[in-house]
Amino acid sequence: MPCDGDAGDARHGTPDDPRLVLIGVDIHAAVFLEADKPQPVVLYELVKGWLTGTSRSSGRCTRSSLVDESARY
Repeated sequence: MPCDGDAGDARHGTPDDPRLVLIGVDIHAAVFLEADKPQPVVLYELVKGWLTGTSRSSGRCTRSSLVDESARY
């Protein structure tokens, strides 16, 4: 069975298709980097830090909590 076509399968793309999997995700927080430099410069600084073992500030790291932290389970 080819992985890029339906090969005549009547279940192709339907809820009965065994190749499809539904994944449920609950998002509690997000972490992102705000960089005021072009992406190639940030990439260069990250690779340079990995190779030399030094850390550089490529921007401001922000954590956004979408739920109350005291209500964690």
